Amino acid sequence: MMRFKVLYMVLVLSLTSILFADKAPIRISAGKYYNQFSHKYYPQVTITSVSDKIIIKDVIVNKGNCRYDKTNYYGSFGNIRTRNLFPKKLLYGQKLEITVHRCNILRVDVKTNQGTWTAEY
Repeated sequence: MMRFKVLYMVLVLSLTSILFADKAPIRISAGKYYNQFSHKYYPQVTITSVSDKIIIKDVIVNKGNCRYDKTNYYGSFGNIRTRNLFPKKLLYGQKLEITVHRCNILRVDVKTNQGTWTAEY
């Protein structure tokens, strides 16, 4: 009888955690990006905000085994400047695209100010 009570409590707790789980404030998708200069496709991660304000702190691809450039390059010819990619603030509907080189995307972990979110492919 005690075994059924314990099983019942575990079932109730797991159902309540599923029913009241937080909805992810971002959408994570993986696809291919075509570079018109090199005429090649590269794997790309796209993070889209479905929250009013979200701050992306870090993106980890394949448990850290896939590398990408965490610096943005901008400016005019001869005057190139750099800016760190993170932290990146996104408003509702905005997106962040990260191109990964020489890697097959299987898992993406995104650390935000509202928690860590994972997508597996």
